[in-house]
Amino acid sequence: MLSTSEGFEYTPTQGSKAGLPTQAVISPPTSDADPSILYDVIIIGAGYTGLTAARDLTAKGRSVLLLEARDRIGGRTWTTVTAEGDVVDLGGAYVHWHQPLVWSEIVRYGLKDKIKDAYEQYEGSIQSSVIIDGVRNDFDLPDMDAWLDGALQTFYNADGAHASELVPYPHTALHDFETAKKYDSLSVADRLDQVRGTVSQEARRAVELISTLMSGPPARTASYYDLLQRWVLGGATHDAYTAHMARYKLSCGQTELAKHIFDDAVNAHKSLRGNDGAATLSTTLSYSFSTPVETIDYTNPSEGRVQTTDGRVFRAKQIICTIPLTVLKDVAFVPTLPDEKTRAFKEARANNTQKAWMRAQGKQWRTWAALRQKGDIATMVSGDAHSASPDSHTTNLIYFSGGSISQTSPKEVVEDAQSLHPDLKVDRMISTDWVTDPYSRGTWSLFSPGYMTTYLAALQEPLGNLKFASSDYCDGWRGFIDGAIEVGMLVAREVDRDLES
Repeated sequence: MLSTSEGFEYTPTQGSKAGLPTQAVISPPTSDADPSILYDVIIIGAGYTGLTAARDLTAKGRSVLLLEARDRIGGRTWTTVTAEGDVVDLGGAYVHWHQPLVWSEIVRYGLKDKIKDAYEQYEGSIQSSVIIDGVRNDFDLPDMDAWLDGALQTFYNADGAHASELVPYPHTALHDFETAKKYDSLSVADRLDQVRGTVSQEARRAVELISTLMSGPPARTASYYDLLQRWVLGGATHDAYTAHMARYKLSCGQTELAKHIFDDAVNAHKSLRGNDGAATLSTTLSYSFSTPVETIDYTNPSEGRVQTTDGRVFRAKQIICTIPLTVLKDVAFVPTLPDEKTRAFKEARANNTQKAWMRAQGKQWRTWAALRQKGDIATMVSGDAHSASPDSHTTNLIYFSGGSISQTSPKEVVEDAQSLHPDLKVDRMISTDWVTDPYSRGTWSLFSPGYMTTYLAALQEPLGNLKFASSDYCDGWRGFIDGAIEVGMLVAREVDRDLES
């Protein structure tokens, strides 16, 4: 198996090692990427949005050039496998059958029997903990969930209305624009101030903990309405929300699904010649990995141009840009983008919540979870029970935190996790630093107050033959794999219609 340059593995005895094996690396890294050819479509980015669009367009017989800055497919989700056979998803991992688009892909590729439940009721597990400003409360996990649900219901059921009344059509976030605008103007911190006195200080801080695990810290920079929409999408109870957000994943890893989509695009065959008749393609999908984009020129409505950092210029009738929202300000556009789009790119909020996979000694952590709010920073560690074999004397853990996860300081991350329980001993960690990664600059999208109602429509607006598509600004499951597939499907249909006309 080839290795990507991304990610790292750390053990206390051997230190940190950069690069991880993954089937997401594509070899050879380039195929039929030819500046002399006028392609039907150039797609920038090989995450789920770009892969879905590439598959759907090649299925229509369109010639597609896929450009990707990384050495692999998957964008902000990819899978590595440890020497012991543990399947570890870096970035996006969790799915649910209520996420309609990703579930349809899982069914399409015969993966629905490979869904893994990360929750296990293990009788030997110790009690879970909520730690607020240094004060620990221990619970059996069902009791902790019930306590958290009561506080979250108060937080999300605003002004005497149930959350589902405030967001009746959660896949169309701005269906009721005035209601959306009212709650989008609030930050998470604003709403926490509103419920002060209605719930205990401890419960209020616990809600801040759960909220900032999703939004990234600090609470004053995150939109209440963005979280409200996700709460309704996730079932509007803590148990259902957790099931949608952090319970079910593919036992084979996300890369297997991404690879199926990529392979379908590669295997859509057609012959294409360049304008001079010299270059011939044997497939409708051409691609080039490790190819960052520098400039996108959409001056000519019939022929867009994309210049890469190595100086090559590729041409296509249509361009689809799937670059993450927080990275778009680093790309040059010709002509200059409309003011509203430019402001949206500059004001995009980076989510700094990161994830690591860890292995701990002992079985007692399998149904254990610990959540801590310390200042602005929320941290959670939970057993990923079924990733370990039944007879294993170790437990795999998933760690989320709004603090830094860096290859240069992995020991501090392990120590932070171990500080959640005096008996916890971690002997391995695998992660990647999405925050300093120049091709992500953060993790999943969550908007700042007022951003959605100000900029969502502008972000989605095409500019002639230049289309923008990313899960970061989709209508439904924003920042999720489902949202990425949603916009990939939609933009492919839009581009195909434009090519027909």
